[in-house]
Amino acid sequence: MKYTLGLLFVFLLFAGCAGDEEDINCAAYSPIIPGLNLRFVDASGNNLIENGSIDPENIRVESNSETLDFELIKEDRFGEQDADFRIFSNSIFFKVVPRRSSFQFTITAENYNSVTVDFLAERHDLRCGISYYEVIEASSNETSLEYLELNSALLLYVINLEEEN
Repeated sequence: MKYTLGLLFVFLLFAGCAGDEEDINCAAYSPIIPGLNLRFVDASGNNLIENGSIDPENIRVESNSETLDFELIKEDRFGEQDADFRIFSNSIFFKVVPRRSSFQFTITAENYNSVTVDFLAERHDLRCGISYYEVIEASSNETSLEYLELNSALLLYVINLEEEN
């Protein structure tokens, strides 16, 4: 609910800034900037966080040898009025996408083989000197990853993890 209200507030703020750039108070300008959501599944498509196969505390995501922070989107995060957002339940969310046109994540989870994911991102320049990178493609082992799109700012990439032998 808080997430939806936050998105609504930002949308209203953004809609209110539809005039020329000279009319914008840049100190109050706060556009929606897409993050990155990842869901981990097995070969049958079962969500590994949801079914308890992976403890989110044991997921490690690295990029350029740096461990990245993420937020777990819990199953009970969205109420009835936010039913559309439930596709993000039991996934992880990165608020910030690296500011590069291509980057890699290496994902490690206990009892599962590590996987490397390659991302392509596109730069967007907004008003008031704000820019960001939005992921436009993700692949692993040269195979494009499936993604679910709620809207242009909310994408969820699905990553298949294999159990260690």
